[in-house]
Amino acid sequence: MFKAIEKTNRIYFSTLNLTVYFSVFILFSLILLPLFSSYVNGGAAFLRFTSLYRDITLVTALVFVLVGLISLLSLSFFISAIISVVKLRETLDHVKFTKAVSTFTRYVVKVFMFFVLMSALSIAVGVLLSIVGAPVAITQLALFVVWIPFVFTPQVLIIEDLDIADAMRDALKFVKKAPQALVLYFLLGFVFTLALVVIETYLGQYFIWEHKIASIVLLSLFVVPYLQMFATELYIRRYAVSTI
Repeated sequence: MFKAIEKTNRIYFSTLNLTVYFSVFILFSLILLPLFSSYVNGGAAFLRFTSLYRDITLVTALVFVLVGLISLLSLSFFISAIISVVKLRETLDHVKFTKAVSTFTRYVVKVFMFFVLMSALSIAVGVLLSIVGAPVAITQLALFVVWIPFVFTPQVLIIEDLDIADAMRDALKFVKKAPQALVLYFLLGFVFTLALVVIETYLGQYFIWEHKIASIVLLSLFVVPYLQMFATELYIRRYAVSTI
């Protein structure tokens, strides 16, 4: 773990300018927040699923879908760039560099389609559980279960260059074979999220809403890219030649 963190630190700080440049999806996150009855906690935006079937209109539905797709596309571009950087830094292969550059658009499209699929599934599960009156905690647990087997799918899509179905199967296989990687990923993610909540709570004593934006910026500039780099390093550990 410490070797992976050390390498993640090195890559993150050496590519900080690139990370800042690709963090444009912050803007789309901010646009998405006022729609429906969303709320922000720990830098992330959450939807109250009851709003998706009680208060929604045709206009708000169209705007929500449009902004959501743009946000997911921006996020896909950002994450694809981050994972590609780690991949190229690990291989240092000119041939693979040329291939990665030429196929980057395809990487983005595949990651985008994966996020659209998982987002649609999450919304369907969330709305269904809200309709039957399930507690919020149960809904959150169900969404966690939906996502957890496929956490490393973006890494598989780019590193292995598989299609979405094969990548999801391979990601699930990796989680079963190396559950410690998943534990380490969520452990670090929990630490970061806890830190964001503490910061947001502290700043909330002095600001009305600005602290929410601050936590989103921290999530976008540090937490998301760092965790994606860390996840990529953990995934590369499946190969014996890795020095992680």
